[in-house]
Amino acid sequence: MKFKNISLFFFVFVLFACNKDKNQNLDINFVVSGFYNNVPENTYIYLVNRKAQNTVLIDSALITDSVFNLKGNIKDSEDFYFIKLSNSDYFVHLIAKAGDTIKLRVDYNKPQNYKILNPQQSEAIQKIENHIFIINSQIKATEDIEKIDSLKKIQINYSLNFLSEQDTTLAAIIALSEKFITGEPVIPIEKYLQLYQDTEKKLRHRYLDLDHYSSFVEFIKNYEISVLRDKPIDFENIKPDKIQNFSSKTILGEDFNLANLKGKKILLVFWASWCVPCSYNNKVLKRIAENYKDIEIVQISLDNNIEILKDTLSVYGFEHYLINDENVWGSEIAKQYVVNNLPTNILIDQKGNIILHSSNTNDLFRFFEKIK
Repeated sequence: MKFKNISLFFFVFVLFACNKDKNQNLDINFVVSGFYNNVPENTYIYLVNRKAQNTVLIDSALITDSVFNLKGNIKDSEDFYFIKLSNSDYFVHLIAKAGDTIKLRVDYNKPQNYKILNPQQSEAIQKIENHIFIINSQIKATEDIEKIDSLKKIQINYSLNFLSEQDTTLAAIIALSEKFITGEPVIPIEKYLQLYQDTEKKLRHRYLDLDHYSSFVEFIKNYEISVLRDKPIDFENIKPDKIQNFSSKTILGEDFNLANLKGKKILLVFWASWCVPCSYNNKVLKRIAENYKDIEIVQISLDNNIEILKDTLSVYGFEHYLINDENVWGSEIAKQYVVNNLPTNILIDQKGNIILHSSNTNDLFRFFEKIK
């Protein structure tokens, strides 16, 4: 099955299409200021929050005597931003966090040579974005297939070297998944899946609540599902392991102990409301709950906001055991069961043997089709 690339950062910047954050706190907690030289008269400058699926206008100002000063409030710990002029298509990319005072010096005639002071992540994103911009421009200027392939290889090598130093920063997402003008990610996921997976794990604990991270996970999961969907599963060679007991509270506040289900078939499901592939897993889970009454389902969410979790669960009307661990990836239960990806489905037989441990929902679906 041919995998359709999903753009993480594709957008067209149209000023009137940007969403002004009406609920934005008026307290200023970061500043972007500096000089934009050689700009035409009556040029406005915009500070824009670059979300995964849209852009949000944060502040704007008229550049006077080449000087500008923009202010904003960051709700997330760290995020992508860019500077845009009213009469130019060039973007000055930034990564900012609360408390930053970012200084810029840009020349209208050579914007890619802009100078930036503080923070270091913005300096990193300048390097990778400018290199991609140059390669994209050269690709756009030629129809020579061999030259295009050569340019892509140059960018892949540059991004790989960049990642060796920046694989724990937000800029790593750009290095991997920002698009060539041809619509393909800079580093092809089909050849570098392990690199994508390793980078995701490094970003997980620091950027879990960021929508760019969620989109990055969705991009990887969609590819994994497309590859694994038709892959045959050798059920006979699944190596069993034993059940690991744990106790917790359900989301209703009731005591729960896994040992009380001894002697029954148990399906443990690790998931989260922010996990996009988990929605498909929940649909399969609903069918299992309806058709296999002899299986005790225990669903364990890794959510730090139980209200969002409850809202998500209300869609499915689940009546089985529902547990939430607000420690998210620090969950001791998840560590017990070696959960590295969401969703993860673990099927335990009456003797306490683990007979299925998979992050591929289709494995779960096909397993129940097999024993039906």
